[in-house]
Amino acid sequence: MSLVLFLHDVVYLPTDYYCFVPFTNAYSMLWLAFVCYGNQIGVLSFIYIRITIFLRRQTNTPTLVVKQRQDRDLLVIRRILIIVALLISLGVPGIVFLVKSFITNTDDFLTFPFVFFFISISMIGVCISTIIFTPQLKKIVVKIIQHNRVIPLNDGFIGSIPTRQ
Repeated sequence: MSLVLFLHDVVYLPTDYYCFVPFTNAYSMLWLAFVCYGNQIGVLSFIYIRITIFLRRQTNTPTLVVKQRQDRDLLVIRRILIIVALLISLGVPGIVFLVKSFITNTDDFLTFPFVFFFISISMIGVCISTIIFTPQLKKIVVKIIQHNRVIPLNDGFIGSIPTRQ
C-alpha cells in the first residue's frame, strides 16, 4: 500500500464517505490487487509446488512412517488449497466491478460497499476455516464451548431436593 500512498492516489470518495483508491485509477488498483492477492497466492503456490516436488522425489516403496508423513502432508496441502479457493472465489465480485470500472471509466455507488462486504466475508471464512482445519485449535474451541454449556440433570433427580433431617 505504501506505493499508493506515495503517489497520492488515495482520495476522499464523497459518495461513500471514506478515503480509498478509486476503481477508475487502473495502476493503483492493479498494485493493490497484486499486493493483497498476488503475493499470498504466489507464496502458497510456491509452497504447494515445493511440497509436491518433494513428495514425488521420495522412493516408490515408502515405509509406513514415510507413508503416514506423506498422507499428513497431502492433507495439509488439501486444506491450504481449500482456503486459497475460498479466498479467490470471494475476490471474484471485486474483480468484476474492477473490470467494469475500467471499461466504463465510472464507479457505481454500490461498488465499494459490495467489495468490502466480500472482503469481510472472506476474513470471516478464513477465521472459521482455520478453526475447522486445525485439530488442536478445534479441540480448544470445542472445549470452551462445552465448558460454558448448561447440562440438565436426569429426570429422576428433577424435583427431589435433599433435605436435612
